Amino acid sequence: MKAGAIDFLTKPFRDQDILDAMIRAIERDQKRRDSEKAVSELRMLFDSLTSREREVMTQVAAGLMNKADRGQIRHHRDYCEGPIVAI
Repeated sequence: MKAGAIDFLTKPFRDQDILDAMIRAIERDQKRRDSEKAVSELRMLFDSLTSREREVMTQVAAGLMNKADRGQIRHHRDYCEGPIVAI
């Protein structure tokens, strides 16, 4: 909508109409903020991965997980430090 408007009220409107519109706007903004926070947290987690972990995650996300890939991942796991995180 124009200039970021999320709702339009036609005149004359009741006080309750504007209150309802404000509540909808606040709820919508809260959902947007929650979504942005989740994406930011995922980005931080992804950025903390090693280059090999990123490569594996990209393959898994792309659905390229075949038996050979699983073998390579298990082999890599034996040599990496830190806990393995289930995805």
